[in-house]
Amino acid sequence: MRQTEWLQETRLMRFEEAYGGWTESRLTQEEAALLLGVCARTFRRYIDRYEEEGLDGLIDKRLSQVSHRRAPVDEVMRLVRDGLGGREAGQIINGNERYDIYVSLAKSFREDQQAIVDLRLQSPTGAWVRLGDVADIAIDSGPPQVRRNDVQRRVVIQANVQGRDMGSVVSDIRQSIEQEVDLPPGYSVDIGGQFEN
Repeated sequence: MRQTEWLQETRLMRFEEAYGGWTESRLTQEEAALLLGVCARTFRRYIDRYEEEGLDGLIDKRLSQVSHRRAPVDEVMRLVRDGLGGREAGQIINGNERYDIYVSLAKSFREDQQAIVDLRLQSPTGAWVRLGDVADIAIDSGPPQVRRNDVQRRVVIQANVQGRDMGSVVSDIRQSIEQEVDLPPGYSVDIGGQFEN
């Protein structure tokens, strides 16, 4: 299976899981969107496409164009990662301190959807391709980073304790969660840290 086909298949399976949870009222629209790693507005757009065209409406035809135009998916991802997220270009050494130098697009370009659409990447054949010709570009808000542990999404909340022993703080946290938090199906809370020693 080619990488583009695998990406499509994974995306469709994740959508079916999120959509099923939403239609069966096991997940809110926001929770289903979070499962896909998109904002609620984008999830709503996916639902509209799915209800109009079925799963075919969710197939990103541009992924096949990436291969067809000889612009590998990893090159598209590198352009986005380096241009928007920045790339380490060296270090400045000041005495005992070292500071990384990152190079990225200017902020005005990173926040301009049309400027991102117009980014160019060179294919192995030497042809120049616009990013917008091989990918859907949208500026949406979503989770800043998705972490996983044993294939489950994970969110870490950290805290420091002052003026109290850790055991009693952990006990209070557990009690508050039991009494005040109604966890949706599939969610769990694990508490870890120095108190375990």
